Amino acid sequence: MKVLLTKNVPGTGNKGQITEVSDGFARNFLIKQGLAKPATQRNFEQNDAKEEKKNRLKEREKKEQEKLARRLKTLTLTIKGKTNETGSLYASISSKEICEALQSQHGLELNEKNIVLDEPIKKTGNVKVGVRIAGELSSLSINIEPR
Repeated sequence: MKVLLTKNVPGTGNKGQITEVSDGFARNFLIKQGLAKPATQRNFEQNDAKEEKKNRLKEREKKEQEKLARRLKTLTLTIKGKTNETGSLYASISSKEICEALQSQHGLELNEKNIVLDEPIKKTGNVKVGVRIAGELSSLSINIEPR
């Protein structure tokens, strides 16, 4: 019996693949567990439509992330911190504080894990910070001011 796999099945095939399996294996295991569908024209069309929709969503998400990366390059973020007499911060600026400042000042939501800090920010002044979006590294300019 020919089946269209809806999930990866070790030893049988990968999702979206058409595979020839025994009738009992197909009916009693693959179809019953929701791992495959009978290889009919209607199931092929449904599978193709799902894949096309998924690809469109990925493409839209990628474009939005590229737009966000371009916007981040033009932004300057201002963060204030407590300093001593020499201009050093008492506590370093964390990626969490950077994300909170982005949200409050520009309305952009970013995950802390996307902020790439080579070393902790402990001095006042202008600093460039890396931001990983869609697998690519972008930069963000931050102005650290004394409180």
